[in-house]
Amino acid sequence: RMVGGIPWILQSLLPTLFNVKIKNYFFATLIGIIPGTFLIVSIGSGLEKIIDSASTNTKNMIIQLCEALSKREEFQKVPFSESDLMSNLDPENELITKLAKQIFYRLDHSTSHIE
Repeated sequence: RMVGGIPWILQSLLPTLFNVKIKNYFFATLIGIIPGTFLIVSIGSGLEKIIDSASTNTKNMIIQLCEALSKREEFQKVPFSESDLMSNLDPENELITKLAKQIFYRLDHSTSHIE
């Protein structure tokens, strides 16, 4: 489980092919998952702190972008223009600005086939 780059399903199937005991499989999985889980939780916690440092208006814009991006509709609509986003991001820190721009870029390019 600690080997990166191997799909989860393959990591789950290989022990059955080699008759690994359930006890060994359980403890190896438990120990193997801890580093990755710790890393993901740490990144999420750090990201939460960064987003909390943003203004309320910027947080709302990021939430709107994420909601629009997660709808997975055939014709997604960007909730506001890029100039609106940029004018709002002007006083924000660099990480907030990059995060919001990246989400906007993905949403904008996922809808570029509409135009």
